[in-house]
Amino acid sequence: MRLMLTILAMAVIAACATGPEPYVTGSPSVPGDSGDGSDEPWAAPGAEPPGDSGRLESGGGGAADDDCVNTSTFECVALFYGTNRQRRLSDLSGQRVFEPVATDATTFGRLTVTVPRSRRENIGGKIPMIANERKRVTNNDRGKVFAIWDDQTLAREWFIEISREELAADPAKKKAIVYVHGFNTTFRNASFRAAQIKYDLEFEGPVYFFSWPANGQGGGEALDYLSDLDDADLSAAPLAEFLLTVRETVGADTKIYAIAHSMGTRVFMNALRDISFGSGGKNGERPLINRLVLAAGDLDRSVFLSWLDKTQAMIGDLTIYASDKDKALRGAIWLRNLLAFGNNDPKTRIGIITDRLGPTILDQENAVTIDISKYDERMFSALTSLRHADYIENNIGLKDIEALVNDAPLDPELRDSRYKRRCAGAGRAYWVFGARGRPSGNC
Repeated sequence: MRLMLTILAMAVIAACATGPEPYVTGSPSVPGDSGDGSDEPWAAPGAEPPGDSGRLESGGGGAADDDCVNTSTFECVALFYGTNRQRRLSDLSGQRVFEPVATDATTFGRLTVTVPRSRRENIGGKIPMIANERKRVTNNDRGKVFAIWDDQTLAREWFIEISREELAADPAKKKAIVYVHGFNTTFRNASFRAAQIKYDLEFEGPVYFFSWPANGQGGGEALDYLSDLDDADLSAAPLAEFLLTVRETVGADTKIYAIAHSMGTRVFMNALRDISFGSGGKNGERPLINRLVLAAGDLDRSVFLSWLDKTQAMIGDLTIYASDKDKALRGAIWLRNLLAFGNNDPKTRIGIITDRLGPTILDQENAVTIDISKYDERMFSALTSLRHADYIENNIGLKDIEALVNDAPLDPELRDSRYKRRCAGAGRAYWVFGARGRPSGNC
């Protein structure tokens, strides 16, 4: 019986892809709403760039050797990435760039994603894409779906150099975003989410994403969940190296806004923990990450609090988005508690709100928890959506993320009056979107 329940729980998780949902091209319509940091103790060691011959280590891409140029049907979004995935030896489509296999090294690179111009009329919502990553993408497809244009793997020194060139082109761009995806997400889908963030927010600074070797290939997701947990832990050190490199690249005066989703919150916090060990806990005058968003976090609450205690000095502001409607996290909790059947230590995740344990609330001024359960109040959303990406596949969530990266106040009520302050146990406050009545007083 216990084995059958475990399989059932994993089957629930199987449907919980954290990456964008697929859209098969050819359908009648496109769906969806649709300086350096060397003064800091965590700065990675610098190096003089090699000659031009060392600039490009290897490349992929399915379009051509030509640079991407905006057309009447699609626009080009440039991104920088890091990954500890193994590169595919053969990729005829240009969309299956990396495998869901971990390596010991951090690979750096840049790529371009094409985004349909029609998305300007439907900012937010799910990302349209071709479901089959093996299919070669045509320019006609690019007017309907997100797609990779080209990809270049760069030596670390050239990654830094090229990224700095983009920053230098507009000195006012003193901001950068780092995105880390969750379980069941391919490299391609991670790049699409990063492109969506840059495009939908009209973010002018550089956007970086880190793709750890989550499986997400289809057909085995239920069994892949536990495998992805191992890969998530193996990816902490490579992500730590990537974060240090990004900070070194953009310099101490540039603000870094980080967004980690689902199991990516585990990878991110574990990476900060690795960095804290390396720096001896000394964090300098500036935080490594100026603002951190942990969305739908698939990370045990007790583990998170333990890791945060060692890393909080590296974080400027922290926002936790949680929900009681997240089916993916409910499946994860069910599985964890099922495997621990019989003990009196119920497990929960930082991204879920339960009747028994409530939300994860931090007793510190630079951290807020927001209940986003009412972000999507459509009549059939409970039946048609996993509600695992409401923070970004929803115009309300998108606008809040936009406010955070534009340095709006950390207090949600000061960004939008629809957020109401509520008091939980021990007099600690959190915020609820769409709550009725007046905000609670000081907790």
